[in-house]
Amino acid sequence: MHGVALREPLSFWFDFKVPRSTVPRQLIQQALNEPGSQKSAVAKSDFAQPNRRLFWLGNAPELRLDTQVGASPKDKKATRVVLTFYEQAEDFEVKTTEAIGPWLHQLITKLSVDYETKVLLKEAASSFPAGSGRWEDFLQSPAWQQLREKGLLLV
Repeated sequence: MHGVALREPLSFWFDFKVPRSTVPRQLIQQALNEPGSQKSAVAKSDFAQPNRRLFWLGNAPELRLDTQVGASPKDKKATRVVLTFYEQAEDFEVKTTEAIGPWLHQLITKLSVDYETKVLLKEAASSFPAGSGRWEDFLQSPAWQQLREKGLLLV
């Protein structure tokens, strides 16, 4: 789109009848402008707003297991999950643990495939994998922060 015809009605883009939007016109702009939306306050404000709805503005990621072998045979193999996002502006990767990776992949895929899906932050917290640490700590993790910077919105 690159800023072309953004002011046109939604039906401009389609050859068929388009249902009326159920999302308020200025919802995204309001979420970006409200206090606490700055990067430094994101994790704290995210935890304090469990009733916010999650929106993912990008594509569904690919999931890859990345096994790293230690220097000696006695070293344990460390497996991490890499989520690769192919976006128009840039591709990027989010690296996380073997337990959190599939959960995060499923969540982002659900959000990117069906915009009618309403997932609240507290619902995501309740499905967070047991044994993966505290939810509050995850909200401050580099993986969560990177997703918030790249298009994961709470509205």
